[in-house]
Amino acid sequence: MNKPDRRGIVFVAAVLCLGALAAAGPDAPPPLIRRDLLRKEAPVFPKIVRDPFSTVVFIVDSGESGEPSDLTGKELSPAETPPPPPPPVVRYIGFARYAAPGPPAAILVINGRPWALAEGETAPNGWTALKITDKEITLRSPEGNTLVFLYEGERP
Repeated sequence: MNKPDRRGIVFVAAVLCLGALAAAGPDAPPPLIRRDLLRKEAPVFPKIVRDPFSTVVFIVDSGESGEPSDLTGKELSPAETPPPPPPPVVRYIGFARYAAPGPPAAILVINGRPWALAEGETAPNGWTALKITDKEITLRSPEGNTLVFLYEGERP
């Protein structure tokens, strides 16, 4: 059986390519490119109005008053105003007593993130520990609500 010579195949391929280039001429566009699909300038994107990943209800403000309005711009009645977002999940899972007498430091889980707070301290998310005992903790939310959470201990 005769094997084709590699040099011969490369030579034939080069001749065919050069022939195609010579037939197209020097001003011809490269093959397989549609110039009508090429953009001349950058696309214009609309202005971002809201965060699509936000869990807060999107309300457009009419601008004239401080009253909330819906997407059509009409004023909402107090019964139609959207409810506030749900409160975060807070768990009081532990405490640590210091050698010196005084209240313990609480170990909390707020929305899945652990925090250690002493009385009067404020967590970076805005929650403040008002009173800590080994049975319960009293917290003030960023909105000003005072909430009491019972000691749960560690759970799986």
